[in-house]
Amino acid sequence: MSDSKISCRKTKEAGYIKSNMLANYIGKMWSIASIYLFVPLYIKYLGIDAYGVIAFHSALLGILFIADAGLSSAFAREVATRSRNQSELGALLRSLEGVYIAIVFVISSGVGLASGWISTSWLTPSQEIPASLLQTSIILMGATAAIQVAMSLYNGGLMGADRHAMANSFQIGFSMVRSGLVILPLHFYPNLLFYFGWQLVTSVFFLMWMRRTVWLKLGLSSSARFSTEALRKVSRFALGMLGIAVISALNTQLDKLVLSKMLNLQDLARYTVAGLLAQAPSIITLPIAVSLLPRLTRWATDRQHERLISVYHRFSYIIASIAATAGFVVALNPVQLITWWTGNTSLAAGLEMTVRILVAGHLMLALQYMPYHLALAHGHSRTNLIIGSAFLVVTPFLLVVLIQQYGISGAAIPWLLMNASGAILLAILLTRRFLSGQLRQWWLNGFCTPIVITSICTGSIQWAWPALGLNS
Repeated sequence: MSDSKISCRKTKEAGYIKSNMLANYIGKMWSIASIYLFVPLYIKYLGIDAYGVIAFHSALLGILFIADAGLSSAFAREVATRSRNQSELGALLRSLEGVYIAIVFVISSGVGLASGWISTSWLTPSQEIPASLLQTSIILMGATAAIQVAMSLYNGGLMGADRHAMANSFQIGFSMVRSGLVILPLHFYPNLLFYFGWQLVTSVFFLMWMRRTVWLKLGLSSSARFSTEALRKVSRFALGMLGIAVISALNTQLDKLVLSKMLNLQDLARYTVAGLLAQAPSIITLPIAVSLLPRLTRWATDRQHERLISVYHRFSYIIASIAATAGFVVALNPVQLITWWTGNTSLAAGLEMTVRILVAGHLMLALQYMPYHLALAHGHSRTNLIIGSAFLVVTPFLLVVLIQQYGISGAAIPWLLMNASGAILLAILLTRRFLSGQLRQWWLNGFCTPIVITSICTGSIQWAWPALGLNS
């Protein structure tokens, strides 16, 4: 291949990465904006206890996404590697749809059967939210969660096909209708059951729309048939992703679940508000790594080692710099930001330490993104499984002891310990495994330099701000 063609190809691929990154950023920025726009309104119209129920719904959804079983990631990988022809890809999608139908039934039925126990023995009913209202809400939660798990299959297909703009358009539209448009009727009819009913109806609508779009955009034939052989070929990767999903879901949601058992709905709501603010470092950098994954997968498959090294170091630095900036800004101003965001001074009181611990954990989580996605590009998940499993053994015990000792701040400590250890271990083990000889450069580009520079800059600005009279 001539130098001009190679240069043209690299330029085209760089354009794909930038456009995908832009699409993912728009989607993620809307996700962030929707949190800051809608959460205060939910609290205003439904009350803090009802928002605690909504927070439990988010935690439950995070756990139930385990049922995806790594299948959406496996499908995305098959689409991204382009290793199958259209007939095989159609058979795979049809087969996966059959599996997801079973998943939807199991989730809906399981949560429905457990709703009575959850509403009385796990959660603590209040005067505003009695057990009967909790139980009905939980039944609707289960059905909604099942539909949203099924949506992940089609989102994976679009992402694997480099249709990031389309995938994010669906996510933005879904968020606007599901979380934003519901505000209008809630203003006139502030009812928790109406809120969850709205979630279910909009989830079904967008599931059907996404399904039709994926079949058309991937050019797959509607005559495709279920094939156990198609499922078998992706089972190994899917099982690895399932293990990661189980460990990730439990490690990220366990704090909220344990806290919802040990404390009340108001404490769960306050902890969730702190967590939403503290996630800034990880939530604004995740689109970068997600945008890179299809290309990293292709380069890993084609053994284009030099491209992997270049992109790995460059984007490790970018992610660390952005995450550290966001993290230090939040950590230095937690009460002011919560008060400005929610307009509720009592809600912000006493959350300083909780926010700071959580935001440090999210910064460490962001530093894991490039090593983690490098491993995914090579189809490797074992390291993540081993490390995650180790934390899963000790985290429940730590949560119980620390919540008893320190309340909601205690729930944040295991999150920081887990992600700080994970960032260090994943960087060492995965960089050495897939990019031999590059670990020292990663420590410089992806950890030390951006964090030191950012801490000095943000600290100086924070110190100079009142000194210069800029806070008036």
